[in-house]
Amino acid sequence: MNIDKDKTGYKPVKGIIFDMDNTLYNFFDAKMLACNRAADIIGAGSGDELFRYFLSGKHGFEDIENIRDFMNDKDVLSEDIFSEASAVYEEIKLASITPYPGVMELIPAIAGTGIGMTIVTDAGSRQARERLTKIGLYHHFQSVVTPDITGKRKPDPANFYNAMEIMKTVPEETM
Repeated sequence: MNIDKDKTGYKPVKGIIFDMDNTLYNFFDAKMLACNRAADIIGAGSGDELFRYFLSGKHGFEDIENIRDFMNDKDVLSEDIFSEASAVYEEIKLASITPYPGVMELIPAIAGTGIGMTIVTDAGSRQARERLTKIGLYHHFQSVVTPDITGKRKPDPANFYNAMEIMKTVPEETM
């Protein structure tokens, strides 16, 4: 028997890679609340319509330029209203994030075992840090791997290999 494997023939888990949005917490509802409030401030269209702009891929799922495009298309662009709607959107989105049941017990429990944990997300570094800090879990992860660090988005394997390199693990021992 290979000494690197347990009695089942598998390497023990030494690291876990987590996603963040809609895995540790409900990001969809937070984003919808933020879109609804931004649309209210804009005074045109609906939160559902604004949300579709974030899904369009034109600027990316996190970019507030989607709000500007929405306002342009509704023919209500005002820089003052854009600034207010964008600020409220970001504030409501972050404030509305709450962990799924059990997450606040699970993550510290895993951390207590010595198993390494990283996040791989398509959110930017700033957004990821803010969200994980808001729910009180940022300090449990060895790293947060984002596209602005690797230049790649999921599912590109570079992000996952980067996370494993940080945890000093290989795929066979990483969940």
